[in-house]
Amino acid sequence: MLKAHEKQFTLLQKLTDTVIITFLWNMAYVLRFSVLDGTESLDQQSFFKYSLLPVSLTLYFQARNKLYESQRFKDKKIEILNSIKSNIESGVVLTIILYFIEPIRLSRILLGSFITSTLIIMPLVRILQRNFLRWLRKNGRNLRTCLVFGDGENLERYLTTLKNHKDHGVFIKSWTRSPIDIVKNLKSVDLEKIDAVIIGFSLKNQEYQELVTNFFHKENVSIQIIPELKHMVIGAEVSDLEGIPVVSLNHAPIGELSWFLKRIFDVTSSGAGLILISPLLLLISLLIRLTSKGPIFYGQERMGLDGSKFTMWKFRTMSLAQNKEDQVTWTSKNNARVTRVGSILRKSSLDELPQLWNVFIGEMSLVGPRPERPQFVHQFKNEIPDYMLRHKMKAGITGLAQVNGYRGDTCLKTRINYDIRYIKTWSILLDLKIILKTFLSGFFNKNAY
Repeated sequence: MLKAHEKQFTLLQKLTDTVIITFLWNMAYVLRFSVLDGTESLDQQSFFKYSLLPVSLTLYFQARNKLYESQRFKDKKIEILNSIKSNIESGVVLTIILYFIEPIRLSRILLGSFITSTLIIMPLVRILQRNFLRWLRKNGRNLRTCLVFGDGENLERYLTTLKNHKDHGVFIKSWTRSPIDIVKNLKSVDLEKIDAVIIGFSLKNQEYQELVTNFFHKENVSIQIIPELKHMVIGAEVSDLEGIPVVSLNHAPIGELSWFLKRIFDVTSSGAGLILISPLLLLISLLIRLTSKGPIFYGQERMGLDGSKFTMWKFRTMSLAQNKEDQVTWTSKNNARVTRVGSILRKSSLDELPQLWNVFIGEMSLVGPRPERPQFVHQFKNEIPDYMLRHKMKAGITGLAQVNGYRGDTCLKTRINYDIRYIKTWSILLDLKIILKTFLSGFFNKNAY
């Protein structure tokens, strides 16, 4: 059924990639020696013969990064990133190989234009191919017929997602939830009309998962297991170690590129912010110095990403503490130690501005879970089961909990739920929304004191 079509589509993909790479390879030659009027070291016919090299490298690295496997259940961003990665790898290896081939000496402009064009065109082709398949599937073509067995919560969420995204092209022929019906339904399975089976039982019914898996393991049917893991809160990452599957629980669902983009955004924004508000920072520093004794800035140890400790900076808003009371207690309303200037700074959240420096040097992010003092972390992790998961993301100046009114002395469990929700659904767009909401309503808050 569908497997034959997938083989044909894979062959079509490889032929398409071959044509595109050959075309881009020769267009790079035309650009260098016809458009830019360079000095030819090799005639175009001889140059064309070398096109087998970039084509072979591209096909190899695309296959190595599993781009010729079905992308039906994979995220579009992962496919695009793998395409970019493949073309970078093939470009680097191509450059190295050509360096050692005596008869051919290609200009850097030619190689640069070829590699740059592949980094743009090849991912674009992938997007067009995916959109074409989405259109086919929405119109009832290229469907994968599946049987479903199980009663797990993750399985239900998975099937709901498939139902809401018809472009995945999955047709659920039947869903056996009750363990009682399993044996009966297995006996009546028509394997000729099935492409895959999806299995996902609750923890109490794991023995039935083994029964169903054993049955289909003997047949030529694709098997998908949707695991029910008790402590999987913010997701899981599956890796392969020499054929051994490894499931990492509660791995933050953010790729390396996303981390890089978030960091770039943090550095540029915090750097620009420190420069733009430098007159305000100078004014606040002067007011603190003139109205109370003590340092202008106040540093406090906090716990951030993966439990690492750092000094978080604020403008000092209180008179100097006695017996380290500031290290072991939370700030309460109408605290006698808060200075007049400090009261204004705290209510307007201006006391948090020095944390832009923490962001700039990489200890914090603009958006993320608010960092807490280590002694409170050790206390709360025993009171709230998922508390430590908030350290899977770099601590932030503002966060999803804060813009929803949960800051200061508010319900801790609700704040943690917001933090976990932020980590699970993170995107650059979400960060921008939180920052915008912080500017519109987050600075002045009844719980800021």
